[in-house]
Amino acid sequence: MENKKLTTASGAPVADNHNVATAGRRGSGNYVWLAKIDKLNRVKEYLYSKTDTAERIRKLGWNASEEFFAFGNGILYGGTFKDVDDLGIVRGVNGKAFYIPATSKIYLHNPEIFQFERLMVHENRNGVKLYDFASRLIGVFGENASIALCYLLATLFRDIIFRRTRHFPILNLFGEKGTGKTTLATSLQSFFLHGVDPPNLGVTSVPAMNDRVSQAVNTLVVLDEYKNDLDIRKIAYLKGLWGGGGQTKKNTNTDGMAAQTIVSTGVALCGQDKPTQDMALYTRVIFLAFSKTSFNQVEKRNYEDLVALCNMGLTHLTIEILSLRELFEKNFPETYSITKRKLAAKFENESIHDRIFGNWVIPLAAYRTLETVLDVPFSYAELFETAVNGIRSQNELAQESSEVADFWSMLQGFQTSGKCVDKAHYRIRYMKSFRPISVKEDIEFKEARPILYLNMAAVASLFNSRNMNATANRSNWSTIMFYLKSHSSYLGLKQNRFTILLPSGLPDYSIEIVNNEQVRKVKINRPKALCFDYLQLKEAFGLELETEVITDVQDSED
Repeated sequence: MENKKLTTASGAPVADNHNVATAGRRGSGNYVWLAKIDKLNRVKEYLYSKTDTAERIRKLGWNASEEFFAFGNGILYGGTFKDVDDLGIVRGVNGKAFYIPATSKIYLHNPEIFQFERLMVHENRNGVKLYDFASRLIGVFGENASIALCYLLATLFRDIIFRRTRHFPILNLFGEKGTGKTTLATSLQSFFLHGVDPPNLGVTSVPAMNDRVSQAVNTLVVLDEYKNDLDIRKIAYLKGLWGGGGQTKKNTNTDGMAAQTIVSTGVALCGQDKPTQDMALYTRVIFLAFSKTSFNQVEKRNYEDLVALCNMGLTHLTIEILSLRELFEKNFPETYSITKRKLAAKFENESIHDRIFGNWVIPLAAYRTLETVLDVPFSYAELFETAVNGIRSQNELAQESSEVADFWSMLQGFQTSGKCVDKAHYRIRYMKSFRPISVKEDIEFKEARPILYLNMAAVASLFNSRNMNATANRSNWSTIMFYLKSHSSYLGLKQNRFTILLPSGLPDYSIEIVNNEQVRKVKINRPKALCFDYLQLKEAFGLELETEVITDVQDSED
C-alpha cells in the first residue's frame, strides 16, 4: 500500500469537504493561474494541509498488517463492513483512511481499469443462510459438494493454514461436459465475485494466470478447461501453486533482480482430463470426480435455482464466516494435529501417498475447527468417511498412473503380444530364501515365494521407441530404472540364466555331436537381473506374467 493524495485532473488536491469543482476529463480543466508560481505553491500548501492522506489498497482480500478484509467497495473491519465514499475512501480503520479506487467517481467513466476490483464487491442482495446454501449445494452435487465447501472454508483462512503446513492444495473438479463441475466451482467463487466466467487455460498465458491468482488474498480463483496436452510451462506453473509460489520474473520496477510472485489464494481447477500428464501435479490436488450427466426435471430445477441464487452473490456468507477468524487462528494448529493423527490411524495398514494424504487433511481440519459454530447439513463423522473414500480413490489412481505402473502395464502388453518371452526377458522362480548380490544375509520367506527376475538388457530393447532419438531413450530409461529400484517390491540384483533370442524371436541354439548324435543346445547368457517380489507386483499393479496351456475344449467350458 502507498500514501495517496487525491487530486483533480489538473493536479489540484481534493479538499476534505470535497467541494472542489471537478475538472474536465479531456484537458486540464478551466483553471487559469495568473499570479506568480510562488503564489500557486502557497495555495497548494494550504490545500494539501486540508487534504486527507489515504493508503492505497493494491490487493483485495485479507490484509494481515491491518487485520481487515477488503472488497472493491469497502472494508470488513472488526465485524463491520465499512463502505467507501464517492471518492473511494474508507475512514476509521485503525485510525487511518484507505483508498480503493475501483468504485471512485474519479474513474466512473473508465471501465477498462480496475475490472477485477469492480467485480469483487459486497452487495447485500442475497439473504440465504449458510445452512440453506449448503443444503442446495449438496442436493445438486452430492457429497463432493461437502468437501468443496470445506475447501472454501480453508481458503478463507489460507494464510493461517499455510503458516502451519507450508503448502495448500488445489481443488480439482473432474468430469465429462454437463456434469456441473464448473458450476460447483463458480458457486464457491460467488463468495467473492459472481456472474463471471472463469478463464480458459487453453487460451490463457502463464503471466495472465499469474496475475489472476495474485490479485487478492484468502480468496478462490477458478481455472477452467484443464487438458493434459497443455503447454508444459502451464502445468509446471500449476504445480508451483501448491507451495505458494507463482511466476519468477525480473523485477523492473525496483532493483532489477529476479522476484517470485507470492500466491495467496485457493485454486479450483476444472477439466475433462484427469491431471495425470505429470503425476507431481496429480498428487498436489484434492481430486473430486463427477460422473452424472443426465438429470430429471426436479434436479434441473434445483440446479437452476442454485445458479440464480449464486448469481446474486454470497459475500454476506463470506463476512459471516470471516467473523470466526479469531477462533480459527486460536484452534486450528491443535485441531490440525489431532485430525492428522486420526486420519493416519485409519490408514495404518494401507500405503497412501504422503502428499495426497496431507492435501485431504486440510479441509477436514478446517471444518473440524469451526464445527461447533457453523450451521451446515453434515457432520464431521460424515465428512470424515467421505474424505477416507476420496483418499483411497485418488491414491489408487495415483498408483495405476505412475511411471512404475506404466512400465509394468506395457511389459504385460508385450508379453500378451508375444514380444516379451518367458526365460528370455523374464523368469519367475519360487524360493524360500533369497540373497541378492552385495547382501550378506538371506531374505527368508515363510513359504515358497515367487521372485521375478527381469533381464533388463533384453527388456530395454522392447521399450526403445523409433520416434525418439537415442539421447531421449537413454534419459527415459535411466528414469524408469531409478523408479523401479526405488519401489518397495524391488529386492536387488542377482545373476540368472536367460535364453538368447534370434531377430525372429525364436531361441538361438547350436548343434553339437554327443555320442554320435546331433544335440540341439539353446544358447544362454547370465546377466545381472533386477529381482522383484512378484506377489507384491500382482497386488499393486495387477501384473500377470505366469501362463498356462489349455485345450480348446477347456476354453469353451470356461
